Amino acid sequence: MRNMDYNSMKRLDAVLKIESEVELLKRNYYYWCKDKNSFKKTKNQKIVDSGIEQIKKYINLLKKGAVSHDNVEVSTPGFSMIGG
Repeated sequence: MRNMDYNSMKRLDAVLKIESEVELLKRNYYYWCKDKNSFKKTKNQKIVDSGIEQIKKYINLLKKGAVSHDNVEVSTPGFSMIGG
């Protein structure tokens, strides 16, 4: 993977601003994997789908009463977050 120069980043920024949500979700996402000491690639859609699955599992736990109020922290410093 190469480093992008400023002009390349500006062009990419311009493209991303006009892409639809569907196009953005089809894009690749690269991240550093500490375990394998290398870059890995996935699709943005896969990340979103994984997050939705985690939320569904958490909701099911809440419905069953398997989560106590003491274990959950909800904070909203600009973004909604659930932790615990």
